[in-house]
Amino acid sequence: ATTLVVDVGGGSTELVVGRGEQLLSHVSTQVGVVRHSERHLHADPSQPAELLALRADVARTFAPYARADVDRAIAVAGTPTSCAAMLLDLEPYDPDAVEGQPLRRSALEELLTRTAAMTAAQRRRIRGLHPDRSATIVAGIAILLEAMAAFGLEVVLASERDILIGAALQAAGAS
Repeated sequence: ATTLVVDVGGGSTELVVGRGEQLLSHVSTQVGVVRHSERHLHADPSQPAELLALRADVARTFAPYARADVDRAIAVAGTPTSCAAMLLDLEPYDPDAVEGQPLRRSALEELLTRTAAMTAAQRRRIRGLHPDRSATIVAGIAILLEAMAAFGLEVVLASERDILIGAALQAAGAS
C-alpha cells in the first residue's frame, strides 16, 4: 500500500509518501497553521472569503506534489489529534482514544465550518481542543483538508506519533 504521512506544523507542512520501507517522495512546504493564520485569517470570527483565500493558497502550494496512487494516509501532530479529540468530545484528552482515529473529509468540513464561525474565545471552550490551539485550529483543519484533496483521500488516520519517531527508529536500525 502507498501511504501518505501529513505533518501539519506551525510554519511548515511535510508531505511524505512511501510504500513499505521505500520513500517515494518527501517535501516540506511553507504551509503552516501559524503562518497561514497570520497571512489569511484577520477577522474574529473568520470571514468566508478569508477561509477561501487560505484554502486556495494551500491548494496551489500542494498541487505540484499531488499523487493519485496513495491508498491511505496518516496525519500527525496537533491539528489531526485535536480534530480527533473534538470529534470524539474528549475531556480530558486521551491519547489512546485519539491514536488511529479515522478523520473523514465530511466530518472535517463540518468541523471547519463550525470552528471558523466561532470567535477565538468561543473556540477556547471547545471540548477536546487545547486552548493554546484555538487561534490556529481553523487554518489547521483547512490545511489538512487541502492535503486530503491533493491526494484524493476521503479519510486520514490521526496519530499521536510524529515523523521524528520514524527518523529515530531508522537511526536505531529498526523498521
